[in-house]
Formats: sequence, structure tokens, C-alpha cells
Amino acid sequence: MTIRNHILGLKNNDYEFYDTYPDCREILILGGANSGKSTLINGLNGAYGGLGGEKIAFEAKDKGKTFQLNFYLASHYHNRKKQGMLVDSPGYGRTKAPVKLKEKWWRMVTKYLCYGVRINMILLCVQAHRGITNQDLKVLNEI
Repeated sequence: MTIRNHILGLKNNDYEFYDTYPDCREILILGGANSGKSTLINGLNGAYGGLGGEKIAFEAKDKGKTFQLNFYLASHYHNRKKQGMLVDSPGYGRTKAPVKLKEKWWRMVTKYLCYGVRINMILLCVQAHRGITNQDLKVLNEI
């Protein structure tokens, strides 16, 4: 897989860009703050281990730096016509953001989940050293 570019960071309900990418399936990446969602996207793009890929998703040292839905266009390595979107979401749980802002982020993600007719898969990133937390279980139940 090759992740070609960051399409859009979506803060509101503006899905007009969908018209540019018809029939493009999506994989939503959910997880707690600092659980490795952006690192996963960069790893899939070959940014580590000398594979020649680039870091396309911003990886913050502090928690809670992703505050929008970020859409990345990915295409099949051999057949560029096969493409889809990876969707990086804000983390939940232990972020340094104010509670009202975290609630706003979760409403945005929930609305996307409710209307995300193109979602083909949801990946839940869990921090290996913490295991599945109560917050992870809550998210799984809400999905």
C-alpha cells in the first residue's frame, strides 16, 4: 500500500470532497490518546525500517494533538486504481485538552460513525503496555 497524500482535515460536517473520490472505501482508526494511530498510518506507508516511505501523518510527543478527522488517500501498491481512505481520528481518554473540547471531538467522531456509509473497517489501537482500558470498552460498546 502507498499512502499518497493527506486529503483533508475535517472539523465540521463538510463532506463535499467525497464527490472527488466516489466509491472510495474507508478504514477508520480509533484509539486512546497517544495509542499510535498516526504511527500506524506512517508504518503502513513504509516510513520505518528503511522502507523508503515518508511520514505523512503528524506524530506528536504530547497527547491530544489530533483534533480533527484526517483523511489519507491510500492506493494498492501495484494497481493504483484500487484506492481507499485511511481516517485518523482524535484520541480519547487521557488528553490534555479541556473536557468540553474532548466532548466536541467525540460528537464529531460519533456523527461520522453514524453517517459513514463508506466505512469498510474500524481499527481500534490499544496501548500494549496498558491493555484494553475501560475507555476502550466504552468505545467498543458505543460502536
